[in-house]
Amino acid sequence: MGNDIMKSIIAKFGMSLGVFLGFVASALGQTEVLTVQGNLPRLNYRDPQGNLLWSLPANNVLWKLDGPFNAGVIVCTAAARSGSITLNDGGVSIRGGGFPSAKLHVGTLASQTEPGEVRIDPGNVNASATIHAVNAELSTLMILESQGDGDNASMRLKSKTATFSHTVANNFTIRDNNNSVNSFVIVPGDKNNNALVIRNGRIGLGTSNPLNPIELANGAKCTLGGVWTNASSRELKNDIEALPLNQAKEALSGLQPVTYRYNADPEEKQVGFIAEDVPELVATNTRKELSPMDVVAVLTKVVQDQQTQLDAQAEQIKQQAKMLEQTQAMLKQLSEQVK
Repeated sequence: MGNDIMKSIIAKFGMSLGVFLGFVASALGQTEVLTVQGNLPRLNYRDPQGNLLWSLPANNVLWKLDGPFNAGVIVCTAAARSGSITLNDGGVSIRGGGFPSAKLHVGTLASQTEPGEVRIDPGNVNASATIHAVNAELSTLMILESQGDGDNASMRLKSKTATFSHTVANNFTIRDNNNSVNSFVIVPGDKNNNALVIRNGRIGLGTSNPLNPIELANGAKCTLGGVWTNASSRELKNDIEALPLNQAKEALSGLQPVTYRYNADPEEKQVGFIAEDVPELVATNTRKELSPMDVVAVLTKVVQDQQTQLDAQAEQIKQQAKMLEQTQAMLKQLSEQVK
């Protein structure tokens, strides 16, 4: 009769004999031990209506925590390393089987359903960082790797004020895989100043929507045809005065054209001037560079003067030719009268 009561209790509460005896042992004041034993042992937890909330099934291969639909929420294999854990649909997912290959492993190459995804929402909205990676002895590095042909790896910033920041020397630096010294550096200015913009294959310096391959905020640009054009609007200038002819002639006579080769390009021969040797009129403040337009202005002034002189000489020759023609006509007339 006692065995029948015990069996009915076991049947009603869905417990195995080992589980029931564990409860009995606890009631008798012994050490509390819950043992689930059998071929396919399972410990079920149900609500008052008998609906399955979650269960702890196990076999000789794995142990897992199931939800209402027998979906493995937490799975550990029998051969799992110490501390290993797999959360199938709880935010950290190992979908292809096997162990995590890192302290945090999201998704596996065997997954055919959806990519690995990590989402971190800071509890403190005033926190200085959502993800803060620190290495005491090693460089901190993030790698986005795409192993499929045509599949790109990219990083997207999505917020109302998305910002890249690099706290070293206030520069944002992009380097190649070999950490080349020929890096791409953005030096941020004021938040409303577009220090550098690359858009549609065009580069804008201080301008947010460059219309030419290279365009500067001051108006200088490299045109679509490949011609460098300097900014020269009257609106950009002051103290505008005509260039005195004597200064232009003096500067022109002081220019010393030379041939040379740049140290960085010894194979290419150049013709021009040396910045340190040009007259003061066309020199820059540093005397390390030259503006071609300065030399062009000097040449233009001198050539204009020469052209004025040539025009005057041409007019004088024209008048002299006219006078000669008149003289020849008078001589011819006198010759005919003599006859």
